[in-house]
Amino acid sequence: MANKLVVIDMKLDRLLQESPELAIRLITQEYQIAYDKTVFITALAAKLVVLKNSGGSHD
Repeated sequence: MANKLVVIDMKLDRLLQESPELAIRLITQEYQIAYDKTVFITALAAKLVVLKNSGGSHD
């Protein structure tokens, strides 16, 4: 599961560099095609927590 989280986290990093509208659409599409939706949601939740704790920077 950890390896899957890392892969999804890297995808999310790339998607978050897009405009907000495009990022939302692409993240939604990634979720829809995700093989393991639980891992995807876990990675997304972790990304949100990290971003919140870092003051919103996603570098």
